[in-house]
Amino acid sequence: MLPKNRILLVEDDPDDAEMVVSLLTELDCAADLVHVRLLTLGLRYLASEQFDLVLLDLSLPDSWGMETVRRLRNSFPDLRVVVMTGATMPEIEQEAQREGATDCIRKQDLDANRLAHVISNARSR
Repeated sequence: MLPKNRILLVEDDPDDAEMVVSLLTELDCAADLVHVRLLTLGLRYLASEQFDLVLLDLSLPDSWGMETVRRLRNSFPDLRVVVMTGATMPEIEQEAQREGATDCIRKQDLDANRLAHVISNARSR
């Protein structure tokens, strides 16, 4: 069982959000998960509450691509951010990490083991 985490999930696709919830349940992860569909809502939560980690989709209705990472990191430079993307290009993962993301997950590769690794890795940084 992973230690309790306060996680903000910024994801507009309900199926992808449900997948993350299911994987956290499978991991028996005692996570306090808050899910929002817009970056602007995520930024509001971050301004008023403490989170250990943000799982951040790159393609949102109110922000797209690396600008999403930049906006989050500019407002909260010390926050651990894990980018979730449906893109398969390694350049995107490298660019996200250059922009300050702790890690990057391709959604098609996401499973319980990968999510556990990413959460543990983000906590140790």
